[in-house]
Amino acid sequence: MMYKVLIKNQEIEVSQKDLDELNISFDNRNNCFQILKDGKSHRIYPIDSSKNGKSQRMMVDDLDIETVILDHLDQQVESMGLSDIDDHKSMNITAPMPGLILDIMCEEGEEIEAGKSILILEAMKMENVIKAEGNGTIVKIHNSVGESVEKGQLIIEIE
Repeated sequence: MMYKVLIKNQEIEVSQKDLDELNISFDNRNNCFQILKDGKSHRIYPIDSSKNGKSQRMMVDDLDIETVILDHLDQQVESMGLSDIDDHKSMNITAPMPGLILDIMCEEGEEIEAGKSILILEAMKMENVIKAEGNGTIVKIHNSVGESVEKGQLIIEIE
């Protein structure tokens, strides 16, 4: 298995074999990890981590480093363009990936609430239910059932 580690926008690939070959121990007294690599000892002090554990801030020796660790599933989600969905919240509905519109479950002029299912997009042989991010009114529906859309394409305008 290969992991992607992002440090200061630099991508490093690390295999499970690389990790298995590290000599790692935990120092309970100093609350840190000690790693022996190529004859050098390094201390890693965990500082903070995200809720999902993918983002870590730590002190490595004297360097304050922030990392993002992407496993196989994270990399697959990223390649599908799904990792950007939470970063770009908008009232408008845009295609999170290329696909085919199977159903549109709203009408122009309709008042909607956050969490309401808006449309079903088929992508990579999977049906994806797209929901409203917030409350609003459907202003314009730009596509119809059966139409193909590209990633990022505006499908429904909401205000």
